Amino acid sequence: MNMNINELLKCLNCGSCVKGCPQYQEAQKETKSPRGKIRNIKYAYENKKKIDLSDFDKCKDCDFPCEDVCPAKINFREGFKKENLEEIFNEFSD
Repeated sequence: MNMNINELLKCLNCGSCVKGCPQYQEAQKETKSPRGKIRNIKYAYENKKKIDLSDFDKCKDCDFPCEDVCPAKINFREGFKKENLEEIFNEFSD
């Protein structure tokens, strides 16, 4: 399993990251939150499916308040980098 995936799979699904996420605050959709993104990544990885990475582009302009409150100390800054995610999912079909 890819090291990047292992980092993200440390998620406890506690929701601490949701409150401070600018994308979630704007859209009010779980899929825009760090927790929702990790769920999508996990599902896609386990089912060998590609995912839409466009939401992760917005993370690059963020100061990652999710990292400050995450009890699992997930490195979202690295985990959500589009190039890292592309490396994981480029072998999967649509």
